[in-house]
Amino acid sequence: LNLVARDEEIARQLEVELQAEVERERQREEQASMDYIANLYNEVQSRIDNDHELAVRWTHEEQDKYTVDERAKLLAEYFERRKKQLAEERVEQELITDFVPIGFEEDERMIRDMNKKAKEESSDKGVDSTKKRKEGSRMKRMSKRQKTDVDLEEEEKLKTFLKIDPDEEGVIDYEVLDKRFLIINWESKFYHYDRHGVEGIYYRIFRSDGSSRWIKTFSEMVIRFDRLDLLELYNLVMQRFESTTPEGV
Repeated sequence: LNLVARDEEIARQLEVELQAEVERERQREEQASMDYIANLYNEVQSRIDNDHELAVRWTHEEQDKYTVDERAKLLAEYFERRKKQLAEERVEQELITDFVPIGFEEDERMIRDMNKKAKEESSDKGVDSTKKRKEGSRMKRMSKRQKTDVDLEEEEKLKTFLKIDPDEEGVIDYEVLDKRFLIINWESKFYHYDRHGVEGIYYRIFRSDGSSRWIKTFSEMVIRFDRLDLLELYNLVMQRFESTTPEGV
């Protein structure tokens, strides 16, 4: 009996020691797992912080690059616009410098020949001489007065001679027939304010066939008109200035 009791006691002690060892092993494994998880968390967090710092740095670099690109683009656009503006001003200045007012014998002879040719064509068409004189008188009166308005009836009549042709900027341009008619009158009209607040003035040029054309700039006028047109327009402008002097009022 004593031997059996001692064996049982030894067995209980072994079981207690075994359980204690198992518990210690479990705690070691649990601590190792916790340490691994903590280290893994720290490593992941460190990577996140590094990635965030890199992302922030890249963002700033991209923003700086975008700003530089935008500035370069705006500067290039400005120089391009300025280059075109200077080119237009240079062309206008050259045209003004090369323009010769009426008064030379060659110019007067060309105008006389043109008027003679127009009269011959009118005669070939069977135009009555009395009607031509009345037409000439009416055109002369029109050239001496400044138009301020056009009634609906005359506007409809003019439209039959005109063809509407919008250009690239959306501005309506009037393209008359190829046959040349004398310029008999002109008028200026305010159109709109541009984005810089500058007034846009259009000039309307009237011809003897009842047609008219809107001109925006002097360079456009020189391109669209021939030498005789410019001479006729110069005469009309000088007549307008002479008729509006204080002595003539």
